[in-house]
Amino acid sequence: EALTATCSSVSEPPMPAPLTPDSALAWLQQAPRHGPQVLDVLDILTAYGGVAVQRQEWQRAIEVLTPLYTLRAQPQQAYYLALAHYARSQQPAPGIEVLHESEQALQYAQEALKDAPALLEAAALLRQMEEHHQRLLTVQSQEQDRMAYRQRVRSLFAQHDVPIQEHTVARAAGAPWSRGERPWRRSW
Repeated sequence: EALTATCSSVSEPPMPAPLTPDSALAWLQQAPRHGPQVLDVLDILTAYGGVAVQRQEWQRAIEVLTPLYTLRAQPQQAYYLALAHYARSQQPAPGIEVLHESEQALQYAQEALKDAPALLEAAALLRQMEEHHQRLLTVQSQEQDRMAYRQRVRSLFAQHDVPIQEHTVARAAGAPWSRGERPWRRSW
């Protein structure tokens, strides 16, 4: 509704019909940077991205806010993008994807603070993101160490022609090895 009301008097470039956030975004990318209603459409789409974040529609928020931020970087857009990427970095996904999402979140949070240092919620969020990112880096390092160790053991067995068969056991809460104990691993 806000888009329709704002854009009803726009003639160049003509507004698409039907008017949706995606069509308004496409219009915005073609409109002159200082054309009439450009700032209003930017503000409405930024608010739309913020609503997507509140609804935990992370992908939708990123789809709308990333091109907006590219067009005219605003601290509120960066903050919403930081929230969306941070949330995605906490979802189950392959490690490299999670780490990338965390890096994106940190970058946007830092941009939001650089442009609007009074944005207190961004400062608090940045501290949480930095801690989360450090945990992800630690987990990645531990996984790399495990992979290197596993490769050294395989190589040692291969040098001595000892056949091995690996079994991977999922970590379960309450399992002995989740408390720091090591499971027996026998492979012959």
